[in-house]
Amino acid sequence: MGCALSNSIRNDPESLADALFDAIAAARVPKGTLKVPVRPHARRLPSGRRGITRKMLRAIRRFYCARGALGMLMGDLIKKEGFEWSVCALTRSTGLSLIESLALTAEARGEVVDALIGLATTFFSYSWDGTKLGDMLDAIERRLAELEASDGVTRYVWIDIFAASQTLLAGEFDAGRYPRGSEEHTARKEDTDHVFADAMAAIGELLLYCSPLTAEWPAPNQPFLLPERGAPPAGWLRRGPGAMTRAWCMFELVKALAKGATLHVVLAPADVDGFEELLTDDFDEIAGIAQGKLDEAGVLLREALEAKRATIGDRHPDTLVSMNNLALLLLDQGKLDEAGVLLRETLEARRATLGDRHPRTLTSINNLGTLLQDQGKLDEAGVLYREALEARRATLGDRHPDTLVSINNLGVLLKDQGKLDESGVLYREALEARRVTLGDRHPDTLGSINNLGRLLHDQGRLGEAETLLLEAHDGCAATLSEGHRTWLRSQAWLADVRRAQGRIESARALVDARVLSTARAALGPTVDTTLLLEAVHARLECAAGGGLSPLKASLERMRTVLGPEHPETRRCAVALSQEEEAASSHSVGTS
Repeated sequence: MGCALSNSIRNDPESLADALFDAIAAARVPKGTLKVPVRPHARRLPSGRRGITRKMLRAIRRFYCARGALGMLMGDLIKKEGFEWSVCALTRSTGLSLIESLALTAEARGEVVDALIGLATTFFSYSWDGTKLGDMLDAIERRLAELEASDGVTRYVWIDIFAASQTLLAGEFDAGRYPRGSEEHTARKEDTDHVFADAMAAIGELLLYCSPLTAEWPAPNQPFLLPERGAPPAGWLRRGPGAMTRAWCMFELVKALAKGATLHVVLAPADVDGFEELLTDDFDEIAGIAQGKLDEAGVLLREALEAKRATIGDRHPDTLVSMNNLALLLLDQGKLDEAGVLLRETLEARRATLGDRHPRTLTSINNLGTLLQDQGKLDEAGVLYREALEARRATLGDRHPDTLVSINNLGVLLKDQGKLDESGVLYREALEARRVTLGDRHPDTLGSINNLGRLLHDQGRLGEAETLLLEAHDGCAATLSEGHRTWLRSQAWLADVRRAQGRIESARALVDARVLSTARAALGPTVDTTLLLEAVHARLECAAGGGLSPLKASLERMRTVLGPEHPETRRCAVALSQEEEAASSHSVGTS
């Protein structure tokens, strides 16, 4: 097939997907070499953020169905010896993931693949053991069809087998064309060390594939999660569901729920009727269990870090990934001082080994800035945020997703410093770019709408603020779960605007006891969003004549959990001061 595609293919995304697979198959190694543009990693969407739509999933099904591989297990599909259509065989000459290879093949042909490949919205968590390709594709297709029919939102699913470079992970990259260590290889190599963290940061929902439910398979040679159980017996068997007994799946579940992502349980067609509903209907309980496993996840991450320090050293890239992951977990748990020690060590090592402008160094700069901001060290955080933003503008451009994160972070910091006009400039830049690149209802766009709305509230522009916050609220209601962090914050801020407008009952309907219960179950009782909702609820009760005691209790809880300098703590203190002044004025006026 030549470089030019017919108009019928250009106008049909699934035909385009088939044509791209045909091009990759025709150039498969060992005798062929796939010719794709040499595009530096910093100039393309990170592989951890590459998601694929149902149209692309159907193309994958057609490709492997024609080659009799739908019954193949995931591990075999990646690199089975003698299988010339394995993921590794198709991409061995590029060192890239299958999806990245398809995206760059399309770029070489001048094709647009937005209907097939885009910024990941959904993480697919599953166990390779016992999972067949055809069953997995059937389950994903069925669940996505239900979700997209209900809300009209197209999903881009991140699946490791297709979105992460299997040739690099399996050590099968053919370095003949791009020799390891060469400038070309370094420029284009996918960041396999960071790919899972990138994916988890990008998504707003998780598909947990709980199949097989009743099958047995040999358990991996790993210790039990709880050390007191001792070592497992040799040759012991596990019985499904696979994902629920796999440590990585449980960690992915915990991370997704901790950030407020929506959980969807996915089963293979042959599994037990009603089991999916049993799990999804009891979301609060699942979320609570996952939240309770943060300490256990911390045990695993500490063990991994200790082992890597001992075997490959403190500054090896894999050690630094483990260090960063443990620090982020500690940050989620509110253990800021302990997280700070690890984040500083990670950043120092990455500056020394990777340089100041490497993507992973910039991620560490951003992470440490977030910690310092939570500790109330705003000037120190600002220095780091500005460094990260300047470097990302220079290396990635003004509209790259990572650049927009830095623009937003600096905007939040400036707002916390009271520099509202400067903050507004950045908020508007981030929102405009996200509307254009992600659409009006992507979780990141909704977050930017929320931020600008809250800023307008603080500037006293309540009508403009309500318009934006209502847009964010309606967008969250249409696309996110009730337990999603962005939706919960939109409810808190919209309620606070309506309180300021004197519309107390309308505000109380947004932040009631049920919403508080949802936040505590989905995010945990000590997360800043939950405490924000409690403070807004307490102020509304005060406005309705309930007295100052609930707001005082809320402020004390924030001081204890978040610290006295946390932005939400300081905001709550201002709110209490305003209510006390209002109460005093009322008392004087009626005496």
